[in-house]
Amino acid sequence: MNRFLLAALLLAPLPTLAQSPDQSATDMLGDMLTDPISAQYTFLPQAHGGVEDKTGWFVCGVLNAKDGRGKYAGETMFIVSFGDDRDGPAIGAAIDDIGQTTVARWCANLYSKVSQ
Repeated sequence: MNRFLLAALLLAPLPTLAQSPDQSATDMLGDMLTDPISAQYTFLPQAHGGVEDKTGWFVCGVLNAKDGRGKYAGETMFIVSFGDDRDGPAIGAAIDDIGQTTVARWCANLYSKVSQ
C-alpha cells in the first residue's frame, strides 16, 4: 500500500456516531450529580408531548446516585428534554429532590397522554 495513502487513512478523523437518547440524558444528568459515576438509571421510552410551557421529545426515568457522604441517596425521578429533535442532544433536565414530586407529576402526565 502506498505510504501516503496509509498515512492519510491513519490521520483521517473517525466518523462520529450520534449518541443514543439515553446516553445524551445520562451525560446531562451526570453534570447535575455529586458522583455521576455511581449513578444507576432506569429509562422509560422517549415520549412526545408537553410539559409546562415546553413541547417536544422527553424521556423520564429513575436514578439513584451517591451523595456527598458517599451513600446512595435513594431513587428519584428525572426528566430530560430533547426539544423537537428526537435524536438530538439533550437540552434540559430536572431531577426531583427526595420527597418532592414535581418531576414525577410531569412524567405521569406526559406518559398518560402518550398511552391514550
